[in-house]
Amino acid sequence: MLARSLVRSSIRSGRQARALASSVKPIKHSTGLVGLEVDTESRAKSIAVYKQTLEELENLRSPFRDDMEAVTNYRLKVMESTSNEEEIEATISCGQMEELLLMAQEELKLARYLVNSQDKREKAREQEQLVAE
Repeated sequence: MLARSLVRSSIRSGRQARALASSVKPIKHSTGLVGLEVDTESRAKSIAVYKQTLEELENLRSPFRDDMEAVTNYRLKVMESTSNEEEIEATISCGQMEELLLMAQEELKLARYLVNSQDKREKAREQEQLVAE
């Protein structure tokens, strides 16, 4: 009788241990990518960068705007819909959170570059028109 009781309690303990282990999120120590460190705030940072990118794109009059806005809005929606990084990575399917942050930062730089180039072209046209008059 005592043996059965011990077996039952050890089975319960094993179940509890497995349940606890499955609820604990493992700590990510490395991205496995040279030069790309783990960033525990990559989701929050990505959301902020995507919002900045959308603000920049409002000033862009280019065929690229629609595509860039679509990608940015999609990724922003996915990141805001869940805090589960594995789910975000699987849904967006473009790498780890740190890679997504890096891509978001590069897309913001591109948006700023395109807006700046557009402004320079418009100023150059205005100058040409003034000279032509």
